[in-house]
Amino acid sequence: MQHTDFLPKLVFIVGCQRSGTTLTGQILAAHQNCLMVDEDDAAYDLFEAASATDGLRWDTLSPYLEKISEKYRSPGRWIEGLGTPAPRAAPQITHIAFKSPNLTYFADEIAALPNPSHVVGLVRDPRSVVASMTRLSRVPMIRNQVRWINRLERQTLRYADELKVLSDDAVADHVKRALIWRIKTELIDSFPQMGLPTTHLKYEDLVADPLPRIAELLDAVGLPPDEGAARHQDLLKGRGPGGTQRARAVDQKSQSLWSEAMSADIAKTVLETTGDLARRFDYA
Repeated sequence: MQHTDFLPKLVFIVGCQRSGTTLTGQILAAHQNCLMVDEDDAAYDLFEAASATDGLRWDTLSPYLEKISEKYRSPGRWIEGLGTPAPRAAPQITHIAFKSPNLTYFADEIAALPNPSHVVGLVRDPRSVVASMTRLSRVPMIRNQVRWINRLERQTLRYADELKVLSDDAVADHVKRALIWRIKTELIDSFPQMGLPTTHLKYEDLVADPLPRIAELLDAVGLPPDEGAARHQDLLKGRGPGGTQRARAVDQKSQSLWSEAMSADIAKTVLETTGDLARRFDYA
């Protein structure tokens, strides 16, 4: 089948930052039938271009492919014509994955695309997420999320009370980070409400037993089994957003770091802030 015969299927990896979105994106990036567009690859610009026209078409990808190719050790397996004015996705590519946690706010816009789409919502223990955000304090995540919420009037109205907290200098940063987890994890439910097929994926389950979880992920998004997806560390290179080493295999090393990074009182406050949602996913 030629690419002119069909639109690419889109996979949107959403949820709160530091929840495993990068790892999940890398797993899909290593699949022979999938290209992954990262935040650093201008994922949000590409999404806006697709939303402003008639969806994401194969020729829309061309200006972004040189940048996308930089994460691959052998990019020619996924992209043809690199170094020419018009690179193109290799013929076997059927899926485009957006590693795009800030598209968590855009369920309505994703649902409006003509492309077939699937959403993967990452969920991770809020204590781990807050601890990870704290370690990455050079990135102004709180300010960035306020900006993203304010881009859409419906989100500004929905989260008016939360925005006041996020903008209050008297509120501790760990409370604000926990609140961001609550907002973005809650918003995953907006995708099935818009009729989009959606898979919740817990980070802890993925790293504890990766092979069956990867198989389930591929099946959910409509990709055939492929051994490459289980060895992204051999196929990708460099660093992802947040400094993640793409050559790092799936492991559980970061599972308990939160207990070393925060006091019992802060951990308690994080769970209180995330409330019923943390209990829904068995974190409290």
